[in-house]
Amino acid sequence: MRSLRSSITAVLIVILGLHASAFASSGSVQIPDAMKQHVPDDTVLLVYTPSIQKLLDAVGKTAASIDPQMAMLTQMVPMMTMSMFQRTGNKPATMDMNEAAMLAISPGDKGPDGDPAMTVMVGFKGGADGVKMSGDDQMRVEPVAGSNMAMITNAGPNTKRGGATTIFNNIPPGEISIAFDQEKFVKIYGPMVMEMMTDMAAMENQPGKPADPQMQIMQAQMKQSMNQIKAFMDMFKSMDMAMTFDNGTVNTTVRWIPADDSAKASGSADLAKHADVMVDGSFVSMVMSKSALECMISMQQSYTDSTATTGFQKAMDAIYVIARNSVREMEGSTGFSYGLNDKGIWALQLMNVQSTEAYLADISEAMKKLDDSDVGFSVSNLQLLDGKGAGYTVRLDMDKMMDSLGYGAMLQENDMKQLTAIVTAAMGGDVGMQIRYFHDGNRIAMVAGRNGKMIGRAKQLLRGEGNGAPNTLTSLATTAEGSPTMVMALDIRSMTGDLLSFLHTVPAISSEMADMPRSLPEGDPIEMTATCTSRTQGGQCVITFDIGPFSHMMEALEEAEKAKQTKQSAMAN
Repeated sequence: MRSLRSSITAVLIVILGLHASAFASSGSVQIPDAMKQHVPDDTVLLVYTPSIQKLLDAVGKTAASIDPQMAMLTQMVPMMTMSMFQRTGNKPATMDMNEAAMLAISPGDKGPDGDPAMTVMVGFKGGADGVKMSGDDQMRVEPVAGSNMAMITNAGPNTKRGGATTIFNNIPPGEISIAFDQEKFVKIYGPMVMEMMTDMAAMENQPGKPADPQMQIMQAQMKQSMNQIKAFMDMFKSMDMAMTFDNGTVNTTVRWIPADDSAKASGSADLAKHADVMVDGSFVSMVMSKSALECMISMQQSYTDSTATTGFQKAMDAIYVIARNSVREMEGSTGFSYGLNDKGIWALQLMNVQSTEAYLADISEAMKKLDDSDVGFSVSNLQLLDGKGAGYTVRLDMDKMMDSLGYGAMLQENDMKQLTAIVTAAMGGDVGMQIRYFHDGNRIAMVAGRNGKMIGRAKQLLRGEGNGAPNTLTSLATTAEGSPTMVMALDIRSMTGDLLSFLHTVPAISSEMADMPRSLPEGDPIEMTATCTSRTQGGQCVITFDIGPFSHMMEALEEAEKAKQTKQSAMAN
């Protein structure tokens, strides 16, 4: 099942792009003025490195931790560039790899209807006088006076440069930094992107031929994707990032400025007080500020408003109101842990509230709204053994849910059956998702899923037993540079192993899982840590990930898969 490995890898790449840890700097990257003055005022994308050679060396060391042969590719880059430029008289022109380099993408002379313009700045050994691009008349080379740098561009000669562009305002420093002016991109290219997607979604069948079910599924998927892309495009003004490489460790910093101030979270000094939520058996644990949770609800509601069908949106609007009321009762931050066993997903949440009675009343109202939403959920009361707190059992009708979301026409019958089987198993199977709220004073512990050990641990934490020991979340929260809004620790080995074991318990996908091992080979945890902090205009998140051990784990998984296939083949013969 190579798709499983591809999916896991893709998820991690997405996480690297969305989050970001203690290797970040609170300042912005310092781009030399001699380079900044050549950046077009309407630039939408900027890429900068303070040293090409240092970047190549760092990437090479990281690549070597995965596969020594991959490191050779970075060593070939300088040789590959030698044929790109020449001097007057057909003499070679060699780039100075120790110099900084920059790439700026801006609209061309024809705007969104034409090809984007490209501006590159690099240095040359011996200066840039007389340098031109080999075999490319469209890219002109203009030496920068007083330096060995050159501006290489195909932008029009009347392009305005070096003005008060906002592209530089929020770029984090790193061995490579990237700035994306999302607001400007949407203003220039948004209508064209949406028009293209609308045309693709509106493709009709050929006259006289019956409707193609596969085409209808693709059209439904395209319409949903179009709504999702538009919602994301309207959500942020800018999205900037930087990466540094420390042998096999990759540190990614992401900064963003939301389009709406309601999506700007503020930090909290009490995150470390909830670090006890990091418990044995969980593959991911996190603590977030009350403000961060409020922002997540607000952003999710905005996203739902833009993408959901009318019936589902109406039901969700009521739930969001209750969610806000519940968060309003919270005092300070809250912590979460998640795990997966053969009975499905389980979760633990810890928090303090202003009034236990008011909080549980809000939860009760939320559960009633969920049961009345008519989008596939059904909720029943769950009696707690000691009668102290509140309990619920939530079940989900996936067919009804998918129809409510407008996804019903997007999946083929077998895919829908498999998805339903996986989701049902993840939510506790025939028993359903059991959710219990325990409390001691104004301290509340929520336990979701079928995990008796976690129920016992939650009650211990409420009594103050066995808590207070420093852990990864404690370290992240207390060493954050700035005011933290969220800290997270993820054990990728544990997550992957738990996922493998769980998927083997779902009969509907037994054929797809036949070649996959039931567990991972033993090994040390592969930890990914993230720290998000508030900034004046938006937020920052930094993630630290050791990619070498992850690559080795995936290789071991592939070897285990091959060994299982060989064994099955031998038994068949």
